[in-house]
Amino acid sequence: MSNDVEALGTRAAVIVTRWPGQEDPIKKELEHDGWSVEVCEGPGRRVCPPMQGGSCDLRQTSDAAVVFMSSKEGTASAPRVRCAADSSSPAVVVLEGSIGAARFSGTTATVGALRGPGAVTAALSALLKDR
Repeated sequence: MSNDVEALGTRAAVIVTRWPGQEDPIKKELEHDGWSVEVCEGPGRRVCPPMQGGSCDLRQTSDAAVVFMSSKEGTASAPRVRCAADSSSPAVVVLEGSIGAARFSGTTATVGALRGPGAVTAALSALLKDR
């Protein structure tokens, strides 16, 4: 488990999935490290206020988001890009099928899903280090 995340204390995260159960490994690691975790089915699978010009209550009440995305979706992933870019809280974009190392840009990070839950929690820790 990530000692970096443990050092942050109690935090809240929302995990935006593409299919049921996808979040399990990351959710378990975050909860083990003391996080409160909510799961969202994401844009296209539920009513998503940001896609209708509103704000996302889950993002506003979370310290960070983990948003699963597929690079194979092309423009179909636009709603997920918008979700990840929500300025309410920092986000880690987990790229399915990728082994890419974490890359950071402002309040967003991308990391390959094949790197595992530890890489995601490490990216969250880095994003929230000064918050």
